[in-house]
Amino acid sequence: MRVCDREKCVGLALIAGLIMCIGGVSFADGTDQEGTSNEQLLRQLRQVLANQDQMSEEMQQLRDKVKKLEAEKSTTPRGGWSLTRGQAQSQFATRAEAWLAEFDNGDSNGSNVRAPRSTSLDLSGSTRARWEASNNLAMKDFDDRRHDGQEFTLLRTRLNVDANIEENLSAHVQIQDSREFGEAGSTTGNLARLDLKQGFVTFSNVAGQPVDVSIGRMAVGLGKERLIGRLEWANYGRSYDGVLVNADPTSCFNIKGFAFKIDENFGGSNTDGSAAHGVDNDNNLVGLYGQVRPVEDDRNAVILEPYVIHLRNRDGVISEAGSGRDPQEITTYGLRGELNPSEDTFSCFEGFTLDWEVAIQSGDNGNDDHRAHAHHLGASFQPDGELPGTPKFRVEYNFASGDNDPTDSDSENFNNLFPTNHNKYGAMDLVNWSNMHQYQVGVDLHPAAGWLATIDFMCFMLDKDRAGLMGPRGSIGGGSDFSDDVGKELDFKLRWKATDAVVFESGYSHLFTGQFLKQATSGRSGADWGYVQMYVEF
Repeated sequence: MRVCDREKCVGLALIAGLIMCIGGVSFADGTDQEGTSNEQLLRQLRQVLANQDQMSEEMQQLRDKVKKLEAEKSTTPRGGWSLTRGQAQSQFATRAEAWLAEFDNGDSNGSNVRAPRSTSLDLSGSTRARWEASNNLAMKDFDDRRHDGQEFTLLRTRLNVDANIEENLSAHVQIQDSREFGEAGSTTGNLARLDLKQGFVTFSNVAGQPVDVSIGRMAVGLGKERLIGRLEWANYGRSYDGVLVNADPTSCFNIKGFAFKIDENFGGSNTDGSAAHGVDNDNNLVGLYGQVRPVEDDRNAVILEPYVIHLRNRDGVISEAGSGRDPQEITTYGLRGELNPSEDTFSCFEGFTLDWEVAIQSGDNGNDDHRAHAHHLGASFQPDGELPGTPKFRVEYNFASGDNDPTDSDSENFNNLFPTNHNKYGAMDLVNWSNMHQYQVGVDLHPAAGWLATIDFMCFMLDKDRAGLMGPRGSIGGGSDFSDDVGKELDFKLRWKATDAVVFESGYSHLFTGQFLKQATSGRSGADWGYVQMYVEF
C-alpha cells in the first residue's frame, strides 16, 4: 500500500507544480495569459495528464514485479532468498544442484536411496548359479554297477540393505532366495523360499568405548572357520541368531564374545526318555574369540587367536549305552596362529608362511565323558620371482581324534561344531574334522592376470577304524577289523575374475577308494565330481 500512495502523491505534486508554475509566470508578467493562448495552456495540461498515465503504467509494472518476487520468497526452503531476481536464481540453482548430487550418489558413502530415519541407505546384491555333476558319489557306494550319476543346478540370489540410522547405529538386512533349477515342478510353481538370511542392528562405540554390539540374525565366521563358519559354499549357508560383541581395547588386540540360539525347543524328553513338555531343551552356543597381533610394524607378521567355545544342548544326545537322551555340554579350548614373514619382519624366511590350530574338548556327551582333540598344521612357500605365474607350493596335515570303543561310555570323537569344511578336507566333502588323518600337497598358479589355478592331492586315513568315516555327506560305519585307509583325492580348480563384479569358477575331483571304503561299501570304482559356477555382484 505504501507504494500505491507514493504513486498518487507524485502525480498530484507534478500537476500542482505545473499549474503553479504556469500561474506564477502569468502573474509575474502582470498580465492574464499574455504571450500564451488558451489553446497552448490546454495542450500543456493534456501533456501533463499523458505523463501521469505513463507513470501509472510503469508503477503498475513495478508493482507486479514486486508481487512476483514476494510470491517466490514465500515458497523457498528455510533460509529464504534475496528479493532481487539474480540473487534468487543463483541461490535456487545452488540448492538444486546440492539436492540432486545428494540424491544421485553424491554423499560420502555412495548412498542412492533415502529412508526417513536413516542418514544413508545402500542397496547391493549378488546372484550365484552353479551346475554340479557326480558319479558314484550320491549314494556313497563308489560302484560303477549302480549307475547313480547325478547332475543339478543351484541358484542363490541375495539382496542387501545397509542403513546408517544415526551416529553409532547401523543396520544390515540380507534377503535370500535359494533353489534348484526345476525344483518348483512347473513354470508357475512358487516355492516361497524367500528368507531372512541376515537381519541385525549394530550399536558402535558403546559407552564411548571401542565396543560394537550386534543383535539379530547374522552370518559369522571365526578364524579359518574350522569350528564356527558361514558355510558359503552351501546354497543356504549358515546364520546364527543372537548377540555378537566386538571389542578393540588396543591396536594389537581384539576380542569377540557371542551368544547364539541354535535351536529353540520347548519340548523333548527327560533323561528317562519320558516326554518333557515345557522343559527348556534349547541348543545354545556361547564363547570368546580373541586375536593378538604383537608386531606393531607389520600386523600380519604374527597372528595369535585364542578361543573358548561352549556348546549346550539340553535336548540331549543318545549315549553310548543307548539309554535315552541326555544333555550335551562340550567346551572347546583352542589356539590358532599364523606366521607371515615379510621383508620388514623375519626377512630370512620371506616367502614362507605357517599356520596352525590346536583344539581340545572336554565335557559331557549325553551320559558319556567327552574328551577329544584336533590339530592342523599348514605351510606354504612362494619363490621370490617377478613373473605373474610364480607358483605357490603348499603342504598340510590335519588330525582329529576318534572313538576306539563305542561302548565304554567315553566319547572321543572330536565334535566339529558348525564349520565351513569345503575345500579344507577335499572339495568332494567326504571328510569332517573328526576321526581322521589327512596329508595334503598342493600348488597355486597364476597363469595370467585375474586367473588362479589350484591342484591338490590328499590322502585320508581314519584315526580309529571302529568309529567310521564322518563327513558332510553323511557317515559310513566302520568295524574292528576294517582298514584305516579311506582313500586319496585329486582336486583341480580354475578361477577367472572377469571383472570386478563377475567371477567364473570350475573344478573337477576324483576319489581313489582305499581299503576302508572297499570294505564298508559295495564299490571299488572310485567317484567323480565336478562343477561350473558363475558369481555376479551388483
